[in-house]
Amino acid sequence: MSAENLKEFEFFNPNSVAIVSITHYPRWYAGPAEVSNTDKTRGDIALQGIQQANNLGFRVVIADSPQSSSEFKEQLRSLQNVYLTPRLSSDRVLGWMSGVRKSFELSSVGAFILTQPEKIEPLTEGCIEAIARPLVQYEADVVVPKREDNLFRSTYPDYMYRLEHDDNLYINRLLRGYNLLNTNLNNDSLDYFFGVFAFRNDPKVLTKIFSEYKFIGKREGAGKHISLDTSWLAVFEALRYNMKVSSVEIPFSYPSEQKRNEEDPMTIVDFLKKRYAQRRAIILELVHYIRGFVCNESMKDTNIDPEILKQLKENAINAPYFPFIKYPWVENI
Repeated sequence: MSAENLKEFEFFNPNSVAIVSITHYPRWYAGPAEVSNTDKTRGDIALQGIQQANNLGFRVVIADSPQSSSEFKEQLRSLQNVYLTPRLSSDRVLGWMSGVRKSFELSSVGAFILTQPEKIEPLTEGCIEAIARPLVQYEADVVVPKREDNLFRSTYPDYMYRLEHDDNLYINRLLRGYNLLNTNLNNDSLDYFFGVFAFRNDPKVLTKIFSEYKFIGKREGAGKHISLDTSWLAVFEALRYNMKVSSVEIPFSYPSEQKRNEEDPMTIVDFLKKRYAQRRAIILELVHYIRGFVCNESMKDTNIDPEILKQLKENAINAPYFPFIKYPWVENI
C-alpha cells in the first residue's frame, strides 16, 4: 500500500502493528505472587499485557527463553493469537532478532514495537497508536517514545528515575556533540533508557540499520554479544544515516506491582547493582560504537564539544579502539 493511500485512512488499525518482546522467567509459577519474587511479579504483568494487547487487536510476537519455567511456557501457549518464535538459547540479542524476523513475515504489519514484556499492558493504555501512527503513515522511519516526565517521576522507583534521567541527558549530549540529533522531527531529546523502540516495517529501512554486534575475542564473565540491545544500535544507525527518527511523548505509567518488587528490601540491593552495571556497560559500548562508526573524516575530533571529547577519551582508557564487530543479519529480507 502506498504512502498516499495510507494517509487517506482516518482510522487506526491495531492489526497493522506488531508488538515484539522476549520473555525469561525461570522462577515463575501459577498462583499468588510474593512481592520479592521478581520472575513471578514480572511474568504475571507480562501475561496480562500480552492478553490485553491481543484483546485490542494488536499482533503480539514473543520469543521465550528456553530457561523459562514449564508452567510459564504452558501459560504462554494457552494465550490465543500469540506468535511464538523459536529461541534456541537465553541470549537476549538472538531473541530480539528472532522476533523482528517473525514480525516482518506477518502480512499487513506496517510497524513493529520492541519492548520489554512488562511494559506491554501500560503501553496499550493510550500509547501504542501515538507511537505507531507516524510509522504506518510514512511520517517516520523510527520512533523513540518519550515518557511524560510527571508520570516517569511519580510511578518509577526513585533510583530508577534518577539514573535513567541522568543517563538520557548524557547520551543525548554525546550524540548532539556529533551532530546526530536535530530539531526537525522533534528528536532533539530522545528517551533511550525507556527501552521501547518502534520501526517502520520496510526492508529498505531494516536492512540498513539492523545488524548483529559481537565482541572480538573473548570476554571473561560475559557473553559474546554486547550489552546494548540490537534496537538501541538500530536507532543510532538510523540517526547516522539521517533517516526520519521521531520522538513521541506518551502517558506511560510504570506497573505498580513492579515498582513494589523493585523497592522491596529483599530485592532493592540486587536491582541497584544490576542498574549500575547496565549503565556502565551501555555507556562504554556506546562510546566504542561512536568511536568506531561515527569518527571519520567528515566528523573530526576537532569539531566535537571539548567536554564530550574528554569524556570519550576517559571512557576509552585501557580498552581496544573498537572491541566488537558488526555484520548484517537481515540480509534475507
